[in-house]
Amino acid sequence: MRKLVILLVLTTILVFVPIASAETFTDSTEDDFNSGGHDKTYWSDNGYIKLGLGNETGTFTSRVFEADYESIWQRFVWGETYSYGDALPDDEENIGDLNMTGNVLLYHLDETSGTNVADSSGNGFDGTNVQYVEVGQSGRFSNSYYFDKDGGNLISIPSSVLNEKTNFTFEAWFKTVDGGTQALVSGANATSNNQFLIYFTSSTKVSLYLEGTNYAHTITSISDGQWHHIVWTRYAVTALQTLYFDGNIVGINFVPVTPLDIDVGGLVLGEEQDSVGGSFDINQSFEGNIDEVAFYDRALNEEEVLTRYKRGIMEIKFQMRSDDDNSNWGVFEGPDGSQYTYFTTNDNTDLIVDNNKYFQYKAYFSTENGIYSPQLENVSIEYEFSNQPPTQPLLTSPENGSLSDELSSIGLGYISTDPENQDITYYVYVYPISGSQLNETNLIYAGLNEYTSFLPTAFIKYYWKVIANDGIANSFPSKEGMFEFKEDITQPVINNEEINENITEGQIVTVTANITDEHQITALLNVKNPSSVISVYSMSNQAGLWKAIFIAGEPGSYQFKVNASDNFDNSNNGRQWIDFIISTSPVCDSDDICEQSEGETYENCAADCCQENQTKACGSNIGACLEGERSCQTNGNWGVCVNETGPVNEICNNIDDDCDSQIDEDLECDECSNNETKACGSNVGACEEGSTTCYNGHWGQCTGGQGSVSEILDLIDNDCDGEMDEGCVCSEGEMDICGSNIGACEYGASTCENCQWGACKNNIGPAEETCNNDIDDDCDGETDTDCQTEEEVIIPPEGEGSDETPEGGLFGQEPFGLPPGSWAILIAAIVMAIIGIVVHLKSKKGEKKSKEQKPKKEDSKKKEEPKQDEPPKEIPKELPKEPPESEGGDELIITGQLKYIARKFLHRLQELQKINKK
Repeated sequence: MRKLVILLVLTTILVFVPIASAETFTDSTEDDFNSGGHDKTYWSDNGYIKLGLGNETGTFTSRVFEADYESIWQRFVWGETYSYGDALPDDEENIGDLNMTGNVLLYHLDETSGTNVADSSGNGFDGTNVQYVEVGQSGRFSNSYYFDKDGGNLISIPSSVLNEKTNFTFEAWFKTVDGGTQALVSGANATSNNQFLIYFTSSTKVSLYLEGTNYAHTITSISDGQWHHIVWTRYAVTALQTLYFDGNIVGINFVPVTPLDIDVGGLVLGEEQDSVGGSFDINQSFEGNIDEVAFYDRALNEEEVLTRYKRGIMEIKFQMRSDDDNSNWGVFEGPDGSQYTYFTTNDNTDLIVDNNKYFQYKAYFSTENGIYSPQLENVSIEYEFSNQPPTQPLLTSPENGSLSDELSSIGLGYISTDPENQDITYYVYVYPISGSQLNETNLIYAGLNEYTSFLPTAFIKYYWKVIANDGIANSFPSKEGMFEFKEDITQPVINNEEINENITEGQIVTVTANITDEHQITALLNVKNPSSVISVYSMSNQAGLWKAIFIAGEPGSYQFKVNASDNFDNSNNGRQWIDFIISTSPVCDSDDICEQSEGETYENCAADCCQENQTKACGSNIGACLEGERSCQTNGNWGVCVNETGPVNEICNNIDDDCDSQIDEDLECDECSNNETKACGSNVGACEEGSTTCYNGHWGQCTGGQGSVSEILDLIDNDCDGEMDEGCVCSEGEMDICGSNIGACEYGASTCENCQWGACKNNIGPAEETCNNDIDDDCDGETDTDCQTEEEVIIPPEGEGSDETPEGGLFGQEPFGLPPGSWAILIAAIVMAIIGIVVHLKSKKGEKKSKEQKPKKEDSKKKEEPKQDEPPKEIPKELPKEPPESEGGDELIITGQLKYIARKFLHRLQELQKINKK
């Protein structure tokens, strides 16, 4: 009953819930189609399903498509190579594989009454049904016209369709059983009755008459009552006419290319003319069906003709079915809901299947020519959830990976939307990094808001995620976020700052330092020039040693120091400024002797002196460096090197960045180049690969992917171990009854959390049995079990002595260890028992006498007597103040008094037992 009520509630909600956006299942790849079942069909490497060679029929049964929830199956579309079974498109519209350019006349011949024959080409060349050719007959595509051999049973076509044409194509489908002479189409003028004529001279011979000349060809037999396709073309450029029959070329001729000349009324379908529009011979009339007649003012090519032929001889049709649990499938059905009809148009929006979670289709392939097979390229099924869950929640704050050094409240932000605009309840879970399972203690908030706060209890890392529920369905859990609380008051340690010795102007200067901290470090080199201007340079960590380089400036006294900070804003601004000197470069005096500014001379350095306008290369071409150029200054000293590419700190990129002829020295590289990226993570199950970027030869953190999460019952491999729902017994958020409704117990409810049923809530469980209250307190299906009857001697539980009697009670101790005052009650009970036995024996004697006077009753009468071991059922919760009065004689009065005393004794004994327990 409970499940029925829930079902009715859900059904009511679903009726009034607006439909959500459509979802789509698609079969388009080899894996998709090979997941289904083939009967005489197979997947072709050309990208479609087809019949095996020589087979004229076959089927394909799709895999079972499973929606996430009960769904409305709305639209069924498929892609086929040649639009099988479809008539030619109207108004010269090019559709897919069909080029209808130059289509000047198109008769579908679908009329079911009247004499007008509609032209669907859009050019207005309607024809006339003369002598009432039979309409509404079964056709190649839809309807067709049936022609009798009665001489004059024809369709008259406006002659201007062919007049003045040098290029032309005539196309038609026909079927006949006549093996004699008959004309399919004819055009005439006053001087030539056979200006344009297709004339069958037998079942296997056909003559094409063009401007009075006969061109005979052999064909397969037409007297088989089957549909055949015939196409006649003339191409003026090559002066060739071609006859196609059932997709094949059966004849090519050189022909005149003078424009066709057909008189008004001289172009007819179904008759051979011996004069313009008349003189019909009944023996030359066509007998049979004609369908899909078309004229073009150009010559179709061989591929176009074959395409049109294949459209007519092949077919793919479909049936479908649905199921609620993938275990009780019915038969496949067509558009009228029966197994005898089929979907034949490739875009269907009026599907007949029930709203269910599972869907399957079956495709039926057929061809009239085993050489050609229909080709199914893809299938799409659009559906919408009867009720769509809220969107997967997006975690908006804090930023993933955020870090805090204070144990203060943190705001958790998230957002989801419900397609049906239903209220959303959010379930926010927060759990420590060491935890592996979500449980009830992790649920910190459930409500309608999109924001809550969390107060950490320790300096640790926390994971969190959110589930949204619209009251009917849960969303998929959000991606897991992470935030961390970590106490850090320690600043980085800086030691062993070192700088180059004997630094001269323009020299590359290297500064190194040992810097350590338990967190990420940012280190900077500060250089103060003689004017107290400070320049700042970034330092990089190379094999544990922090390093920076710069170009020495003008000579003078300089200072440097290193400072560092971690990502908790703990900074070390350096212990002190360290002095260093930049010396001048040698200069040339009038004697070509290079001297320092202090006057100390250097011998043999004339080669370093220069003359005005003189230049020379400088720098290095080693590794990544490129030479620059120095120019001579007016004092004869070489100037600074310009336009060079100098050395930089070494990074892992397989390049000699610092130009010392060594590549990536002193670095621990992962064999990757800077800014190189690669995939990381997993694509197994619900996981999605992310990407990582190389920096300084090391692969960075994997970002942008979806990692594993705890498994839930949703037919998804959430923990990405290749198995779905392992260890799960229920779906997240699912509720079910629990406990018992036997006796005094009442059902409660249990909620599924993290794949397992949670504790039973709001239930009433079993309690200790209370005697003589007619209630099954311990819910074991029996009432007042293990209780004493009126005729049993009660042995109370052990108790302690009383101050009101000698120590240990009367006779040294209370009887059976009863509480104080129990002895008198026990004596009264014994007296009552003796009286009860006397009364009972007297009653039995009376019964025996009564039985001797009456005939024996059936054993069923005995069943009505109370069992001797059943507990008394008449003891009230509250005793009357006075003994009850009774009617029916002294025996009944005595029995009533005994019962009253027994009840009073039992009631007093229960009270004493409770006191004793306390």
